[in-house]
Amino acid sequence: MMLSMLGGCGGSNKETVPAQLGSEQPSAGAPVLPQLTLIAGNTGGAGFTDGIGASARFNAPSSIAVGADGAVYIADTGNNAIRKMVDGSVTTLAGFPGAGGHADGNGNAARFKSPKAITVDTLHNVFIGKHLVNSPCHGSDV
Repeated sequence: MMLSMLGGCGGSNKETVPAQLGSEQPSAGAPVLPQLTLIAGNTGGAGFTDGIGASARFNAPSSIAVGADGAVYIADTGNNAIRKMVDGSVTTLAGFPGAGGHADGNGNAARFKSPKAITVDTLHNVFIGKHLVNSPCHGSDV
C-alpha cells in the first residue's frame, strides 16, 4: 500500500471537495484542493520492506504521528508493526509481520495485534493503541 501526507489542509470542508475531474483549470469558485504527495511506499500492493521512499512497503497503514524531531511514526496495521521514517528512510521500530499478538519487548520481539492508533510525546515515547478515537473526549466519556 502507500503512506501519504496532505499539505495545505485545513479550513472548511469545501476546501477538500474534489474539483471537476478531467478539466485542466478549475471553474471559477472551485475549491482549492490540498496537495497529495507520496513520501514512502507505493501503490503496487501491500508488503513489508524497510527502505527509502518507494522501495519501502506497508500493509494497511492506519495512523501516523510526527515527533518533535521530524521523525514519522507509522502504525502499520496489516503488518502488526510500528515503523519509523527519518529523512525518507523507513525502518521497523517494533513488531513483525505475521507474528501478531500482545507482548512487551524490544524490536521484533514486541508483538501487536493490528495497531491502529499512534502518538509520540516530546520525549520520543511512542504510544500505540488498538482503536482510533473519532471525536474529542469530555470527562470520562470515550
